[in-house]
Amino acid sequence: MKSRSFTLIELVSVIVISALLGVAVMNFPDNSLSLARDQLMKDIRLTQTLALLDDKYLDRNTSESGHINRSKFWFKSFWQTQLQTSNNKIYYSVYSDTPVLSSGKYNFQPKHSEMYLNSLTRKYMTGNWKGDGLKGINKKEEVSTNLNLSLEFGITEVKYFFITSKTQGKINKFNIYFDNFGRPHLLHSKSKSKFNSTLHSFKYILQEPIQIRLKNSIDETCFNLEPISGYLHIESCIF
Repeated sequence: MKSRSFTLIELVSVIVISALLGVAVMNFPDNSLSLARDQLMKDIRLTQTLALLDDKYLDRNTSESGHINRSKFWFKSFWQTQLQTSNNKIYYSVYSDTPVLSSGKYNFQPKHSEMYLNSLTRKYMTGNWKGDGLKGINKKEEVSTNLNLSLEFGITEVKYFFITSKTQGKINKFNIYFDNFGRPHLLHSKSKSKFNSTLHSFKYILQEPIQIRLKNSIDETCFNLEPISGYLHIESCIF
C-alpha cells in the first residue's frame, strides 16, 4: 500500500492558516464591556416589566391595615434598579423596597427578601454579598454575582449625563425605578435628601433623556434612557 506524504505547498498552507487564526484570536476585541452594558440594559427592562406586572400603586387616602401608603414613602415600593459604588466595587440590584418605620424613622435599606429572585437561577438579583468589603447577603451562593460589574466585567467607572440640561455625575448610589405606568424616575446623590422628604415620587419623574456610561481600563460604552417611555438604546458616548 502506497503511503502519501504532505507536499511542501500543503505544509506551508497549514502554517499560513494557523498563523492567520492565531493573529485573529490575539486581536479579537475584549467584549466584556459590551456584555456588561447589555446585561444592565436587559435588567433595567426587566425592572420596568416587573413594575407593569406587579402594580405597586396604592391610594394614599386608604386606611386599609398594613398598607405602606399610610406613610408618605409608599411609592418607594416601586420596582427599581439601584447602581451603587462601594469599596471600589460597582454593582447593582433589582428590588422593591418596603420602608419600615422604626423609632420614628424609616429604614430604606433593601432587605434580603425584597430582592427579585431570578426564576431561572433561583438567586437574588443583587451583586452585593458579604465579602470584598461589601455589606450584603451573607452567602455568595445566594446572589447573582454577575451583577457585580467590577468583579465580573472589570468595570471601573459608571457616570450619568442629562442630555438636555448638560449636567453629569459619577454614580455613588443611583436608582432607576418605574411607576405603575412604566415611567422611569430617578434618585441620585444630588436629589437624595430632597427625595427622602417629598410627599410624592412623581416630582422626580425623568423629564429628559439621560445617558449612562460604563468604563473599563481601556474603553467605554454608553446607552440612553428616554423619559416617559423608559426606552433604552445604545448610543455613542457624548460626554
